Parts: sequence; C-alpha cells; structure tokens
Amino acid sequence: TALLRGEHARAAGLLAAAVARHDDAARQADLARALVVLDRRTEAVTAFRRAVTLAPDDGFLANDLGVALAQTGQVVEAEAVLRRAVALQPDMTEARGNLATALRQLGRPEDAAALWPPAAPAADDAAAQDTLADTLSHQARHEQALAAGRTAIALRPKDAELRRRHAHRLQSAGHLTEAEAELRLAIALQPDSAAAHAGLGWVLRQQDRLTEAIGMLSVSAQRWPHDPRVLNSLAMAVRDAGRSDEAL
Repeated sequence: TALLRGEHARAAGLLAAAVARHDDAARQADLARALVVLDRRTEAVTAFRRAVTLAPDDGFLANDLGVALAQTGQVVEAEAVLRRAVALQPDMTEARGNLATALRQLGRPEDAAALWPPAAPAADDAAAQDTLADTLSHQARHEQALAAGRTAIALRPKDAELRRRHAHRLQSAGHLTEAEAELRLAIALQPDSAAAHAGLGWVLRQQDRLTEAIGMLSVSAQRWPHDPRVLNSLAMAVRDAGRSDEAL
C-alpha cells in the first residue's frame, strides 16, 4: 500500500476515501498515522478518536490517541485516555511511559513516579537490572537508569538487546554519542537486528546526519516492512534531507 511505501500524502487521500466507503478502526488508525507524518495533527486526533470509538477495547489505539492529544496540547484529556490504555494493556510500558510524561506535563511528578513502584533487583540479575533501568528512565531519573543499564551490560556484555535498550535510555537522557556507540556494538553483535538499525537511524537523524540515518532506517524498513514508526521515520529523514518527492 501507499502507507507501507512511505507515500503518506497519497495514503492519506486513499484512506480518507476508504473510510468514507467503509468506516473501520484499522483504516481510521492508518489515516491518522499518515496525517501525523504530514503534520496535520488536529485531523489525526479526529481520526484516532474515531478509531477508538470503533474499537473501544484496543489499548494500543487508546495509547495512540493519548499521544496525539498530548501533542496538540490537550494534556488533561490525554491523561484520561492514556489511563484507559494502561488499564486495557497493563504490560504495555509505552502507554505507561506516555502517561507518566503527561502527568509530568501537568505538574504531577509524584503521580508519574508512582506508576513504577520501586524495585530492589538482585545485583547479579541482568534482566532485573534492565527492568529497573526502564523503570527509572520512565521516572526521568536518567542517571540512575543509566547506572542500572550499565550494570546489566556488565553482567551480559554480549547481549545485543540489552545494549540496544541501554542506548534508547542514553538517547532519552540526551547522550547521543554514547547511544550511537552502543547501537553500533549491538549491530555488531546482532547484524540482523531491525530494532538496532532503527534505533541508530533515529539517533543519527537527531544529529542531522541524514544520509547515514536514511541508510540505517532503510535497512530496518526492509526487515520490518509493516512497522509504521520505522516507515514514518524514514519518510521524515528523507524529507529532512531535501528529497521530499521521495518521502511522499
């Protein structure tokens, strides 16, 4: 489809026509995602609202709507929607993290921190240390999160996924050079990792190294051809590089 090829302007037109003929949650969500890439966020909120109305028990759609609401300044409503997403999908750390962000935006850091009860993992348990690092990162306690992540890596230095996750936390804390180094190590350990290539593409794009970013995101898109986040990031990197015809 046009959306999967990154042709977001064309996809938006086709999907708008499709939902006019047959209204369903999946089409509305695809339309919303295409509109987000085109920076038509108010229209995207409308489409996500309709998707959630059509599939009220889908926590992933509720999360998408919550993010879209927050991005358009509707943070109070975003909180309520994201709480619904967490209730529907309690194990979805992305929704929990987005809810924590909304709460901090509303001036309620204590409520945000309470979403992740404190844990005391075993010092020699790499997985537990990694989980703790995620918890601390979502609480915006970045230096403590990075310390826990480093402990996990020291315990399992050849674990590519641990390095990729640590790199994501480094990126969140603004340590882009270190994040890039960790992601390159992750790729060296696991060359077929679509997630590591995508992560490195995002970090390189943040550093305005667009040609390199496009290369990494292209590799990820070949391996994850149906992931809208990768396709959207690739399209935006291509557009940022002044190749807007290719992005559309």
